[in-house]
Amino acid sequence: WATWKWCDGTADTINKYGNPPFDNRYNLDWEDDAAHVKLGGEWRMPTIAERDELFAHCTLTPATVNGVRVFKVTSNINGNSIYLPVSGYYRETGFIDNGYAAFWTSSIFLAGSAGSGIVYEPSPGLAGTSIWDTFFFYGFPIRPVYGDLGVPVERIVLDKTSLTLLPGETAFLTTTVSPENAAIKDCTWESTNTGVVTVSRDGKVTGVGPGTAWIYAHSMDGNLSADCKVTVKPYDYSVAEPEVVDLGLPSGLKWASFNLGATAPEEYGDYFAWGETQPYYTSLEPLAWKFGKEDGYTWSSYKWCMGTQNTLTKYCYYRNYGYNGFVDSKITLDRTDDAARVNLGGKWRMPTREEQDELRNHCTWEWTSEGGVDGCKLTGPNGNSIFLPAAGTWENDQLKYIGAYGEYWSSSLYTNSPDLAYDFFVTSSLFDWGGPYRRSGLSIRPVYDESIDTDFGTVIWENDGTQGVIQWDSVYQFALEGSAGSGSSLATFPADTWDVIKNGTFYLLLDAASPSILIYDGWWMTYWLHQYIMPGDKRLKDNGDGTWTLEINFSGDPIQGYLDNQGFLLTGSDYTPLKLYY
Repeated sequence: WATWKWCDGTADTINKYGNPPFDNRYNLDWEDDAAHVKLGGEWRMPTIAERDELFAHCTLTPATVNGVRVFKVTSNINGNSIYLPVSGYYRETGFIDNGYAAFWTSSIFLAGSAGSGIVYEPSPGLAGTSIWDTFFFYGFPIRPVYGDLGVPVERIVLDKTSLTLLPGETAFLTTTVSPENAAIKDCTWESTNTGVVTVSRDGKVTGVGPGTAWIYAHSMDGNLSADCKVTVKPYDYSVAEPEVVDLGLPSGLKWASFNLGATAPEEYGDYFAWGETQPYYTSLEPLAWKFGKEDGYTWSSYKWCMGTQNTLTKYCYYRNYGYNGFVDSKITLDRTDDAARVNLGGKWRMPTREEQDELRNHCTWEWTSEGGVDGCKLTGPNGNSIFLPAAGTWENDQLKYIGAYGEYWSSSLYTNSPDLAYDFFVTSSLFDWGGPYRRSGLSIRPVYDESIDTDFGTVIWENDGTQGVIQWDSVYQFALEGSAGSGSSLATFPADTWDVIKNGTFYLLLDAASPSILIYDGWWMTYWLHQYIMPGDKRLKDNGDGTWTLEINFSGDPIQGYLDNQGFLLTGSDYTPLKLYY
């Protein structure tokens, strides 16, 4: 497999000529048919059907020609004959000389194997035949066949040029091939993104996940294709907006009056895997799982991995937990993965671990009932309170501990193991923090953050025309410079905000005609780590109103190693910084 062309080194990485769910071809394309490529004209490799015809209508006899062992193949119809030499074949262990006359067909048999023909001598003077499904990487001889390839395909048309589906929904595409007397009307099918939509060899299209992809039908005798644009829409999901409750906490942060997905404080609401913005089900009573989530809250269902806890594809800082060593060092949910922010919008978001700790440390709590539902009542310093119902938690396909236990996600990744995330939990005897698996289905109690700009997210710094002051104690800093407008601006922010910036994606809004931006670490530009970022760079977007948005992400960049001690500098020319946000 390591040397075969159409895979990445193993049988499970075949990228052409596989059975479903691969590319659904039945036979080799002409450009991969060795006989057709080398001999041209109407020469080609035989199909499985043609191999079977040879064995069924010919007599095979062992013989020796010019000192070479062969099998004479004589037609029972016209008496003509050919010779198949006893060639042996190659496999991964080397050359196999076992007295076989072997040859490839052009037909795929099973995933990872193709049909072949074998002629052997079971006893002296007799010939036997065998039909093998042979691994693609074996080295077999080829006995070409010659015949009229027929009228070529001139056009392929699909009965639909666009489709809109939900995940799990199916539809069929039908091809019309012209001319009517084309010799080979079969087509192969291809999806440009199997994470969005798949297609079977009979044209059955299945929505997988939200997004847009194209389905192609390819002619098997040439390079003609037809396509259909498929849009897979997300499941409809809407939630009620809670009331804002001011508990009088030191930070000024306010909390929601009920859980995400609920309509009243005593309702459990919905359950979410960490970093996913919709529940895995469409209904709890009766229970109905969404397409692809039939196993429940498991790693096989979880969005940000490849099926196991050590194949993470996002929010990972240890290589041994990442898929193929993946690391992005993100430790706080991006705004697009924050279920409260996505579903409620406005100034709502999920709390961080520190904000959950503030709730625990500054509120009194008591186990009580509200509306006949057991849970925890939290009373803040100002006497206002919220109720956290014991909604239980989803593990795999089981909802456990309902009425006795409530568990609530934060937006913060666990410190020592990236397959976990921080939460807090309530029972009749305990109110504490924990770190469950990210694939678990937990409740979310949103917070209301006044600092969120509904146009720009959370604003870290805004240019108000004043110059900042450099401070090195207990505060991290960054500098912003531009030769136009204010010239330079300095901003400071606390360590918890810095953690978001250092490990996530954030943005700089700037005013410019044609900016040139440099990123340095260190106030004195000791280390230069980036080229100029200028119009045309994919990180720099022209907003069309005289402003530009620069996307910045330090994850995996060597600059991370210096930032904690030195801060970073955005400099360059011909722009004025306006706003920094995430």
